[in-house]
This record gives sequence, C-alpha cells and structure tokens, in this order.
Amino acid sequence: MDTLSSGQLATPPPFRGGLLVKGAFMKNVVAGLALALTLPVAMADTATARLSNLAISVVDLDTTDTHVPSPAWSQNVGRSELSYIVPGQSPTNLGRDLSGAPDTLGLERPGASIAAEADWAEGLLEATADVTTAGAAYAAFTSRDIKAPGLLFLIPPKTSVTLSADAFLSAATDYLCASSCFGASAFAGLNLTVGSRQLNDAIEVSAGAGTTFDTLSRQLTLTYSNTTGEAQWATLSASVEIAGEVVPVPEPESYALMGLGLVGLMLHRARKARQAQAQA
Repeated sequence: MDTLSSGQLATPPPFRGGLLVKGAFMKNVVAGLALALTLPVAMADTATARLSNLAISVVDLDTTDTHVPSPAWSQNVGRSELSYIVPGQSPTNLGRDLSGAPDTLGLERPGASIAAEADWAEGLLEATADVTTAGAAYAAFTSRDIKAPGLLFLIPPKTSVTLSADAFLSAATDYLCASSCFGASAFAGLNLTVGSRQLNDAIEVSAGAGTTFDTLSRQLTLTYSNTTGEAQWATLSASVEIAGEVVPVPEPESYALMGLGLVGLMLHRARKARQAQAQA
C-alpha cells in the first residue's frame, strides 16, 4: 500500500525564498508514516480444485449385436502428492499411491494447511491450500487413472463411452502483481486416449497477476464412440492440482524507513537551495 500519493512523490514542493514550503506536504508525510506503522503485513493464499460426481457412462450403439458394454471403472491406479517449501528450510514433500480406499493426505504447519483428498466411491478428487507464511511455495495434486499396462479400459464394438465430472476451482491472494507473478492457481482436468487419439477437457484459474480472486465451475465431459466392429482399449485419467507462492512483502518499518528517506531527501534539497541563495 502506498503511503504517499503518486503526485506527491513525483513533484516536490516549490522553493520560495530559499525555504521549502512544507505545509500540507509535511502533514501528509507524517500521516503516511503513522499509517505505515499500522499496516498489516500478513499475506495469504487460498486455493481449491475439486472434481465431484466423477463417473463413466456407456451407450450401446447397436443393441442387435452380442456385445454388452459395462460402465465398470474397476481397475485403477492413483496418486496424491503435497509439496511445501519455506525459504531457509528443508522442503517438505509427501506422496503415496492410491488404490481405491478413501484417502486424505494432509500437511499442517504454522501458517499453512494443505490437503489432497480422494474418495473414488463418491467420485471425489480435491486439493486445497490455505497458506500465510511469507515466501512459502506450495502444491497439492491427486488423480485417478487407468493408463498403466494391464489397467486399460475396454470399449466394446459399437459402444460410446463418456467420462464426466463436476469441476469447481477457486484461487485467491492478498497481493496484486503489477505485471506477472506466481500467485495462487488451481486446475482440474479429464483425459481419454484411444490409440493415437487424445481427448481432453480441463479448466484453470489463477490469482495474483491482474486479479486477486478467480473462480470457475462447470461440468467436464469427454465422449468417444467406437463405431468399429472391434474392441478398443482406452486410457482414462482425472486429476486436480493447486499451486502457488505467498508473496513476501516489506514490514511496516520498511515503509516507515522509505518515508523517512523521502523526507531526508526533501530537506537536503531545501538546504542546498538555501546555500545557493546565500552565495548568490
């Protein structure tokens, strides 16, 4: 937060008779210094990425054949990961593989709460973060996949398969960057691949560059139709991710020192003006 208006900083008061016209300028400086000493310095990032109602549905495109499609999403692998990095400290990295049971991977630290939650039976994937530690970088990720050898999804002939989920994202930060910075971000996406054909549907939001808050929600949907007479194998994947860095800001004392420096500069210019007038 600026303690002085841009006009006051850019245009020094005029000199009259070798004396600096202080008046309103000095009053504003004093008021600015007093305000700087009371400014809050705590910055905070919050982010949420969620997929709910994650499901597979199938449609038989030819009910006269002998193939009966099944929507079962039974063979799965998954992964949850967390990262937390504070300047001057050893990084914290947590992760584990998922196999279907409800799971919450969490990290609690002073100034940080980060979690990745997966409940496949409920169709839920979620990553969240609430971080106030200045300069801290953080990330959380969780996924549900069918993409390893032996874990492929079989699409029978004349069958259409749809992968869908309700996505919700939000990202917020207390700091607004002038141009670009790494603030808070959130991502959610689906992937369906058959042979060389890859389908994706994803959304992403970010805060810090241009806005301090962003949110988005919509249904993600991928549909593939096997119109051939042969079965096809597919890989399926759903994931959510959040990441960010809490921007460090000056302490109030730093603002005060900056203000005192400006006052000193003005007084120095006034003294030089008086000396020049005395020598004239």
